[in-house]
Amino acid sequence: MIETIEEYSKTIFLLSHEAANSVRPHAPNDDPKFGEDGIGDQQWFAILQEYIYLALHLTARHYSSNFWYEWMNSEERAEIIDDLIEICIEGSVEIICKDWPIDTKEEIKSECYQNFGKSMAEYKEYHDYFPETEDDSPQKTLFWEFGKVIAATNHLENDIQCIIASEEAAVKLLKGLNIKQFVKQITT
Repeated sequence: MIETIEEYSKTIFLLSHEAANSVRPHAPNDDPKFGEDGIGDQQWFAILQEYIYLALHLTARHYSSNFWYEWMNSEERAEIIDDLIEICIEGSVEIICKDWPIDTKEEIKSECYQNFGKSMAEYKEYHDYFPETEDDSPQKTLFWEFGKVIAATNHLENDIQCIIASEEAAVKLLKGLNIKQFVKQITT
């Protein structure tokens, strides 16, 4: 089962990496503190992590749904999601910061766990992924509010194009996760 969790973690990382790169063009590129891609390394890393947190949140949300209760008890479910969180957060730091000093990486991991907790607390407040109808406001829906977080990290708090691009990248990430397949693999 751990092999499946590691494979799924790799999928989360790769999809999150792709999503983080896809929103780079929306960052301001006229500020000398940013790279030529329009975003600094720290902002890019924060965006990468935020996509990872969203993927973990979506998985945990599905994981705690009735769908999972048929196959596992709560202790088994908690163990799997805890393993997934650890592998994703620690693995992403190890990959991105591979040549950095160990104590620096440990500090970054600690910060990532804290940020993950904050993101999970925020994201659980949004019950709907999207507005119910085309005429409804997207505010207070998970994907819209997530897009606003990414836009703010990009220094574009009120940029509707960045919010929508971030939201679209998140939808692509969700589709690529194939959460139901992951559940099926770890429960059979």
